Formats: sequence, structure tokens, C-alpha cells
Amino acid sequence: MCFMTSHWCFFIFALGHIYMVFYNDIVEKSGELSSIVSGRKHYQEHPVDATDALLDKK
Repeated sequence: MCFMTSHWCFFIFALGHIYMVFYNDIVEKSGELSSIVSGRKHYQEHPVDATDALLDKK
């Protein structure tokens, strides 16, 4: 009985975790899951690189 209970708990945990990952990617638009699948993270604004900040000072 303990074996079945532990497997059901793990199954429910896994489903909840997958749901929360998809929810976070779609609603929050953080792009975490999309970047894992596609290999690229899409930003609304381009992040400032250290080299860009150094070039602006000159």
C-alpha cells in the first residue's frame, strides 16, 4: 500500500510541476520553457551587454 501511495504522490507532483512550468511560460511570458525547447530566449528589450556599456562611455 505504501508503494502505491508513494507512486501516486510522485505522479501528482509531476503533473503539478509540469502544469506550473507551462503556466509560468504562457502567463508570465518569461520564456524559460521556450528557451529550453528552442535554444533561444526572446526578450522584449535587448539586454545591455558589458561591451555596449563600455562603448557608450567613449
